Formats: sequence, structure tokens, C-alpha cells
Amino acid sequence: MFVNKRDPLRKSYYKSFMILIAVPILLIIIAVFIFVQHMMTQSAVSQVQLAQENIAEGLGNEIRDAKMRLSHFCYVNDGEILGQAAQTDTTDVNEKYANMKALQQSFNYVMVPITDILSAGFYMKSGENCFLKDNLVLDETEIKTADWYQAALADKNMVQVGCYDQQITQSRYGSHPFSIVVAVSPRVDMDKSERIEMITLHMNSGVTKRILNYHKQKTLGETIILDEKNDVLLDLAGIYDQLPADFDVASYTQNDFYNYIHTPMGKKACFVYSEPVSGWKIVTLVDNTTLMKSFNRVAVAILLLTVGILALFYMFSSYFLRNILEPVNKLVLGMAQVEEGRLDVQLTASGQSEIRHMTNSFNHMVVQLKELNIQNEREQQLKHEAEIKALQSQINPHFLVNTLSSIQFMAQVAKFDGIKNMAEALIKILSCSFRSNISFYTVAEEITVLKSYVYLMKIRYSDGFDVIYDIDDRVLDVKLPRLILQPFVENAIVHGFGDMEDVGEILVKLADAGDFIEITIKDNGRGMTQAQIEEILSGRERGQDDNYNIGINNVLSRLRLNYNDQCTLGITSVIGDFTSVVLKIPKNVRGGEQDV
Repeated sequence: MFVNKRDPLRKSYYKSFMILIAVPILLIIIAVFIFVQHMMTQSAVSQVQLAQENIAEGLGNEIRDAKMRLSHFCYVNDGEILGQAAQTDTTDVNEKYANMKALQQSFNYVMVPITDILSAGFYMKSGENCFLKDNLVLDETEIKTADWYQAALADKNMVQVGCYDQQITQSRYGSHPFSIVVAVSPRVDMDKSERIEMITLHMNSGVTKRILNYHKQKTLGETIILDEKNDVLLDLAGIYDQLPADFDVASYTQNDFYNYIHTPMGKKACFVYSEPVSGWKIVTLVDNTTLMKSFNRVAVAILLLTVGILALFYMFSSYFLRNILEPVNKLVLGMAQVEEGRLDVQLTASGQSEIRHMTNSFNHMVVQLKELNIQNEREQQLKHEAEIKALQSQINPHFLVNTLSSIQFMAQVAKFDGIKNMAEALIKILSCSFRSNISFYTVAEEITVLKSYVYLMKIRYSDGFDVIYDIDDRVLDVKLPRLILQPFVENAIVHGFGDMEDVGEILVKLADAGDFIEITIKDNGRGMTQAQIEEILSGRERGQDDNYNIGINNVLSRLRLNYNDQCTLGITSVIGDFTSVVLKIPKNVRGGEQDV
């Protein structure tokens, strides 16, 4: 025990207070501190990642849109524009002017009202080139030696993507331009003139504006765009020089996009997100202090709150110990024992008069609960036994067994085999009912009794029906409440085949369903209405002469008493077609086999 019983109550209480309250509170505060730190860090990280995803999504959409426009540009009207562009490859100035004018009109018709296209270019194999909308200010050698240009030459008819972070035309789109270029080198199936070496489409990108908007929020850091070779594609904040010399953007995977790095400006969180269309990497650096700024404020608040809580606990404990704690604690412990099922608890009254009165009332209540519990158990046991005996008595005509045995003997002496067999079958059924000290049979025994009953009914109804048995061998030794199949088969014979001219058929199927036995009794008789089915399932009896309802109600009552709600019964029927009864019974009898 962590307290010494010889210590004064106050000292013992404060020891308990430190161990049971103060220390757990501190541990909880530490856990909350760690949890809040994790959650707020994750929140800050998620915001940065969301910003990167938005940048990547916008950039990817622009690239996909540029590719689609280039494809449309090349293939519209069965390559009409490519044909017109090829005609500009001529030394005749007048002819070239006329062809350029026609090409410009076609371009305006196809691309207007698209305003973010900076320039469309055609590079001829002859060395000539022409541009639509605006001429490029880039050096032709710089263009033709670019990676995207060479990749397009190497892979004909495949669109390649590149970009520029500088002004490429005389027009300006904002103070920080960034443009995307898509290019394709046509094969003969695209360019039947075989004059065009490359087709390019330069488009203004809105990624610059998006990045600048995010830079306004310090917690979202500063972003640059790199290719897989660590070459800078866009660096608006000039942070590329802060990256370590061994920084390799290609080493980051989609599942490894967040790490801490040390830069000349201090420790920073480095986020890398891969744009899936181009493969370009969006790299964001966030100052670690900025990333944790919100958490630091919360951490101070948590510490102040912890000190305040402990101080209030100390003040309250001093008062509580002096006036209420000890006698009330005894009463609480006693109530806890009662909740656990112990009804022999008696407490010694102590403390103030109100608390002593509560203790005496508690002791009196426990005594009454114990007496009521004993009385209730006795009444329930007697009621259960009476119900079982009453139900069993309905199917226990044992006084007939001796008489039937005599009839069987006389029929055997007189060689009346039919009467002998009928008496023998009836003896099996009545003997089953007579064995009142055994409420459960194996499936094999239950089927034997059922076959005896069917034998008698086939004689009575002149073989007007057939019974098909489909019994799973795995359930033969499983025990069931006795005589639960016969009432359902009887209903099928008496009520199902009453007005039929054809031979009726009954399927008796017992199958292994895991922890249950699934019993199916299906006939091809006249069927039942939904109202009749509901009357059967509700257990209402229609009259004393209705033996069917007596038998079914008997089965339902015994199943409820033995299995409670673990047993299910379902009946489906179609008038003039069939009736199917499906009964699912647990393999393990509640409380084991019961002798009732």
C-alpha cells in the first residue's frame, strides 16, 4: 500500500492525492501536451501540403489543358492548320505573306477566345519558322537545344512539356512571368508535307500568382519548382541557394515528402510534392519557429492551466478532508461493493448526523435488496418449472403406452402386421412424450420419432404424400428439444395437402450452419396468407380444437424457455404453391441439457 495506516489522516490523504491525482494529472497534461503538439504540427503540415497540392493541381491542369489545345490545334479539320503552316515554308515573300495571313485567320478561329496563349510556333526542317499571335524573344538555338525540344524530336507524335521563368514574348503577363511550353514533332501521318520539324504552343501559367498568394502567409513558407535533375524551374523567393549542397529532390518519394533540413537561415521544414503530369517537384521551405508558433502559444496556456488546476485541487482537498471525505468515502466504497453484486455489505455509521443517517439508510436498503433478490430468484425458478411441466403435460399421454403394447402383441400373434407396425410407430411417439425427465433428444432420435409419425400419417392419408429427408451427418449427434419437428410436419400434411388432388411432397432438411442447426420443412401444399403466418408467429391460439396451434405454440414456448432470443423462426408461403418453415437453433443448449 502506498500509504501507511499509522500516518495521520491528513498526511495519508495528501500522499494519496499526490499519487492518485497530482501525478496522473501531470501525466495527462504531458500526454495532452504531446497530443496537441502532434495535432497542431499535423495541422500546420497539412496546410502546407494542401497548398502544395493546390499548386500542383493547378499546374497539372494547365499542362493537361496545354496538351489538349496543342492536339486540337494539330488535328482540327483533318490537319488543315498544319497544311497551311507548311505552305509558309517558301522563299516567295508575297506567297509567304498570304499563307501567313490565312494561317493567322485559322489560328484566331480555332483558339479565340483563349487569352492565355502567348505564342504558337512552327519550326521547319528547312530552318525557316513562323509564329502566331506573338514572336518569341528567346534565341532559336536556346529553344532547339532545350531538353523538351530534343525529347520531342526523339519521340515523334508525343507531346513533351517544358517551361520558362522569364519573358518569352513582347507581351507581359504580370511582374513574375512563368510560361509552359508543349511541343510535338509530327510524323508523316500528322504532317503529310513532311516539312514541319516541331510544333510548339507557349501558354501563360497562373502558378506564379498562386505561389505569391501563399507566400503572404508565413506559415505556408516559400515555394520553388524544381525538375528531377534539381534544376530550378521557378524560384520567386530566391530560396534555392538555402538548400544544402547534398539536397537531391529525386530522392524524395510521394510517401517521403517532409523532412527537416539545416539552411544558412536556420532549421527549416522541407516539403516536397511531385506534380504527377510533368514529374516536376514543388519544394516548400517553412521556418521551424514559424511552423510551431501556434503550438508555442498553446503550450504556455496549457502550463498556466495546469498550475491553476493543481492549486484549486489543493485548496479543495484541504476543505474536503476536514469535513466530508472520510465518512463519505466509506459509503462510496460500500455502494461500489453493492454494484459488484455483494449484498452482505454493512457499514458502520460515522461522521456528521446527515452522513450517519445516509449510512443507516444504505444498510437497510442492502438488506431489502438481498431479501428481494432471494424472493425473486425463488419465484422465477418456480414459474419456470411450472411452465415447463405445463407444456410437457400437453404431449404426455403416457397411460396409452401399455394399452398399445398389448395391441401390438395381439396383432403380432394374429399376424396382423399392418396393425402391429402402426402400434409400434405410435408407441415410439408416445414413449417419446412419456419420457418427461429428458427434454432433449439427439437429431438421430428426433428423426426416428418423426419417421414413425410419418408412417402413421401415410397410412391415414393412403400414401397421399411423400417425405424427403436431407440430413447432414454432422448434426446427427447434436441435441434438440424433443418433438419440435412433428408439429411442423403435421401442419404440412393436415393443412397443406387438405384439398390437393396430386401427391404432396415434404422436404425435411437439417444442415450444419456453424454454431447453429438450420432446419427447413417445406411442402408444395396450398400455402398460407400473411395474416395466418403472423398469427402463428405471435403464438395466438385460435381454439381448443386447433391441434396444430397447440403443437406449434408448444414448440415456440419451449424454444423461448431454452434459448431465449438465440433461436429464430421464419415462415414464407405462396398461396397455391408452397410453404417453407426455416428454424435456426443453437447447437449448445443454454446451461447444458436440462432435465425438466
